[in-house]
Amino acid sequence: MCGIWNVYERSSADGATNWSAEVSMIQATPYRNYQTAAGFDHPYGDYTETVTDGAGNFFGIWAEGESKAGSGDVYFAKF
Repeated sequence: MCGIWNVYERSSADGATNWSAEVSMIQATPYRNYQTAAGFDHPYGDYTETVTDGAGNFFGIWAEGESKAGSGDVYFAKF
């Protein structure tokens, strides 16, 4: 087993001199048995992307699922 996985975000308001504390972005999906409030078990898929729109907004997008044969989910967050 690989243990529990989590996704975190941090931010800086002064050009990366100082950083905020890490904040967990995990919110368990009720119908996914590998997700809990503590994080998620070894997922299939590690597809991630972080982008900015040039106006100071940042977005995270990631996907994971139960197996390569099953369905998965795509997650999106603005930070």
